[in-house]
Parts: sequence; C-alpha cells; structure tokens
Amino acid sequence: MSPRGDSPFFGPSLRDQCVRAAEAAFPLEACGVLLGRGVAGRSEVRRPSPPRPERTRPRGIRLHLAVSLPNLAADPFRAFLIDPLALMRVEKEARREGLEILGIFHSHPEGGGPSSSDLALPFSFPLHLLLRGPRPWTFCRVRPPRSGSLRPVR
Repeated sequence: MSPRGDSPFFGPSLRDQCVRAAEAAFPLEACGVLLGRGVAGRSEVRRPSPPRPERTRPRGIRLHLAVSLPNLAADPFRAFLIDPLALMRVEKEARREGLEILGIFHSHPEGGGPSSSDLALPFSFPLHLLLRGPRPWTFCRVRPPRSGSLRPVR
C-alpha cells in the first residue's frame, strides 16, 4: 500500500523523492536518510507505544526530505550499506538547516520483505522505510528488529 495524502509525516513530495532514488539505483538497492524535525522542538523521538492498527508512524516525527546516499554494500543488488562519510556530511548540513536524521530508507528492487541483514541493523533511528519494487513501489515501515514485521505506510 502506498502512502496517501499530504500528511506532515509522509507527503507526496517525500514519497516522490524516495521513488526517484529507487528508480535511479535500479536494479541495485537504493539507500538514504529521512530528514525532519521532532514535534514541538523535541530533539529526541520517543519510542511509540504499542502500535494501534490506525497509527503508522512514531510519535513526534515530521519528515521533510529524503536524501539518497551511496550504497557501499559488497553486493548492492541484494544489500545496502550507507556510506558513513556521506552520512556525516548530510547530518552536518541538516543541523545547519535545523533538521536531523530521523530515519533511513532503502529499496528491494525485486520486492520482498526485510532481509535478515535488514533486521540485524542496529536500530538507531526511529524510522526505517522499505520500498518494495519494482514498479509500482510500495512503502512499508520496518519494525524494530525484535519484531521483524512490516507495516504498510499510509
């Protein structure tokens, strides 16, 4: 299911930025970061309470920009590894703009759910989006590693 509407969490512009990154990297996995702000000036995002069916985002997140970053994985057809130097540069620039890295995104060009390596990632960001392809791309939120589940983003 694709995100709908123009919510402050995930509007059409951000969706389009993620899809453009996935299309540009195809048939490789795309990866990047999601920039935004915490609500009411909070710099930290609290872990969400147990999910309710109608809620698909962590509380306190407002996303503004998806930034594609180089995929340094040994096999970028089947995995992703965000370039740490590029990540540091984006984080520094985001801070100057009053933004922070609130999540990551990556694509699975051939579809499917999160891989074992996706689920083994240290979950240091409150949000991890997976674009499942190929066209039409669908968006899912990868739950924290202990649950290993996907949740459609509306």
